[in-house]
Amino acid sequence: MSRPYDALPSADDAALKGALRSAMSDQPPADTDGLASRVMAQWADAHAQAATPVVAAAGRSATLGSAPWRRRLWLGMAGVAAVALIATAVALLRPDPALEELMQPDVLSQMAIGEM
Repeated sequence: MSRPYDALPSADDAALKGALRSAMSDQPPADTDGLASRVMAQWADAHAQAATPVVAAAGRSATLGSAPWRRRLWLGMAGVAAVALIATAVALLRPDPALEELMQPDVLSQMAIGEM
C-alpha cells in the first residue's frame, strides 16, 4: 500500500526548502522584533476590548439577579407550587365521612330491605 506522502522528497522539494531557508535567513532580526511587538500590541488591544464585557459580567455574578440564582429561585418556587397543589388535591379528594358511613355493608343491607 503506497501513499503519496510516503514517497521520498523530490529534487524540487529540496530546492524549495533551500530557497525558503535562505529567504528566512536574509531578514534581519530587528524587523522580526518590530513585527512581533506590533502584533503583540494589536493582540493586547483586541483582547482588552473583548475582556471588558467579561469583567463587567463577572462583577454581577454574585448578585441575586444572575442566572444561577434565578434558576434556583424558579426551581424553589416550582417545588413550593407542586407541594401546594398536591396538598390541595389531597384535601379536596378526601372522601366525605358521612358518605363513607353510608357505604358500609351493614348499612347498605339495611337500606336494601327497607329498614332505613
